[in-house]
Amino acid sequence: MESKSARLSEEDAQTRMRKTTRGKSFKVTFEIKKGGALVASAGDEATWILRLAPEAPEKAARK
Repeated sequence: MESKSARLSEEDAQTRMRKTTRGKSFKVTFEIKKGGALVASAGDEATWILRLAPEAPEKAARK
């Protein structure tokens, strides 16, 4: 999946996020360009190892 920004408050700025999922693993990259030049980039990857049990309603209400 890839998405690009349509409009940002700063002129000449664009963002792009790319997400790749394979089974229980995924990778995400994020780029910011200004005037066509890459000014920032970040990435992360993770693997699901277990599913957490849902919280009891009374515990969630206390947050």
